[in-house]
Amino acid sequence: MLVTRFYAQSLSVWTGLVFGLLILAVLLNKYSLEYRLRNGFYGTTEYEARELIELILKHADKSDFSDGSGLKELVAEPRRTTDGIRDLVPSLDS
Repeated sequence: MLVTRFYAQSLSVWTGLVFGLLILAVLLNKYSLEYRLRNGFYGTTEYEARELIELILKHADKSDFSDGSGLKELVAEPRRTTDGIRDLVPSLDS
C-alpha cells in the first residue's frame, strides 16, 4: 500500500514536470520567434523565405493585405541603430 501511494505521488510529480517543461518549450519558441520577427532576423534563410511565400500565396484570396492607407507590412522593419557600429567602424564617425 505504501509503495503504491509513493508511486502515485512520484508519477504525478513527473507528469507535472513533463507538462511544465513542454509549456516552457512552447513559450520559449513563441518569444524567440517574436524577437526574430521584431528585429528582422526571420526570413533570412531560404526555408523561412519559402514559408513566408507559401503563407502569402495560401492566404492571398482570403486575406485583406491593406490597412486603409496602403499595403500592410507582412514582416515589420527591423529596429536597428548604428550606435554599436560606430564604435566598431571609425570611418562612420566622420
